[in-house]
Amino acid sequence: MAAATDFTDSFLRQFQQYYMKLDVHNHWAEPTNESPYPSLILRFDEIGERFTIIDLELCFLPRMESFTEEGVAILQTFAVLRNNVPPSTYTKLLAETAKINIQLPLGGFGLFTDTGVLYFKHNTILQRDWLSSSQAIEHLDRQNALVLHQLYLFTDQLLNISEGHESGR
Repeated sequence: MAAATDFTDSFLRQFQQYYMKLDVHNHWAEPTNESPYPSLILRFDEIGERFTIIDLELCFLPRMESFTEEGVAILQTFAVLRNNVPPSTYTKLLAETAKINIQLPLGGFGLFTDTGVLYFKHNTILQRDWLSSSQAIEHLDRQNALVLHQLYLFTDQLLNISEGHESGR
């Protein structure tokens, strides 16, 4: 089990080096009680017309022993768009995320109604052998580019609704 975790951590560290060479601001987050897995955090600014700053968290999901034994890992891409969304906006926000999500080629926007967190999330199932290939980092970088494009297209709209504006536009 430790070998699998070492491998996924090593892959994320290689990904971090890749983004450092591209001058993308990033940092490594060690496991904590709240987040029991290491994460690579990529910071992007100027998302949307509001120039929102978004941290894209990349981590391999923990406690997936049956997958790990088969050489499979699940990479999660997660971004918090806003914390403490007012409950008065939940209905409109959930309706809007549903409209947006059917258009997306990958991932989806959501709202944790118990905590008021507006987020984007995407999971990718990856084979360990493929992750070892030279193509893996560049392929996942292109996937992140698509995630950023989706964030650019819809973040302003969702933030406007979360702030109580009648229209997300």
